[in-house]
Amino acid sequence: MNLRDIKLRIRSVRKTQQITRAMKMVAAVKFRHAQARLLNARPYAARIGDLTARTLGQCDPTSEPDPLMRQHDGRRLLLVVVASDKGLCGSFNGNVYRMVQRYLKEQGAGPAEKRPEVGLLLIGRKINDLFKRFHPSNLTCSMHRYIPQAEADYAAIGKELIALFTGDQYDRIDVFYTEFKSIFQNRVVHEPLLPMAPMPAEPGGAQAFNMLLEPSLSEILADLLPRFLFTRIHQILMDSEASEQGTRMNMMDQATKNADDLINQLMLDFNKARQWSITRELSDITTGAEAMS
Repeated sequence: MNLRDIKLRIRSVRKTQQITRAMKMVAAVKFRHAQARLLNARPYAARIGDLTARTLGQCDPTSEPDPLMRQHDGRRLLLVVVASDKGLCGSFNGNVYRMVQRYLKEQGAGPAEKRPEVGLLLIGRKINDLFKRFHPSNLTCSMHRYIPQAEADYAAIGKELIALFTGDQYDRIDVFYTEFKSIFQNRVVHEPLLPMAPMPAEPGGAQAFNMLLEPSLSEILADLLPRFLFTRIHQILMDSEASEQGTRMNMMDQATKNADDLINQLMLDFNKARQWSITRELSDITTGAEAMS
């Protein structure tokens, strides 16, 4: 590689480094906003979760359950898979996809009469692209949604899931998403969404006492359970967004550092090539002078 080619390569890498540095700064701002929204929403999510657990603890096992608590006997399973609309975030989308694929493989390993009929609700353009490229043969349907941008969109997803479950289109609904731990740590989790089940009361715990309910328990559950589901969906999507932006910020930071290393190596190659060129020219001058003497 001559000096001109090395200069062009250095210039190209520096331009790429400027882009990755700018993307890191943008991701850092988005991450701070996403983290703040997530942390601000967690106290409400914890309180409504505690209230729901206490209320479900008052359910009589012999009474008619709420439609969102009704256990179905069928094998129709809907998987809600949450990832991102954009790339350049390392293995963020790939990790979610691989965990879903592993789960589908485990479900399909049993006898044919026990295998679930699986449907997908994909939230995020990138995860939709992955399933389009590698679409498993045992999936009965696939729906795609972009990442919600407004509060009304979160409720719309919840209402859609309630309609699918109460309309007997699916017997169970689970979710796969990336849970945010810290900027350097997150993990893909698999959790059930519907049907909801009463949580066992712990001795001396919050559920280990009777509650006076007004109006009736069925009326309270009819309003409380959808609210709890909407809150869970909101929390899941905010977890995923914070994890995505944190991962993208780390990836752009690593790309910027890699560009620095590449520039340093190219500068070393450039200096070596220039030194070799100077040495060769001096050698030619010396040889010519000796020939003339």
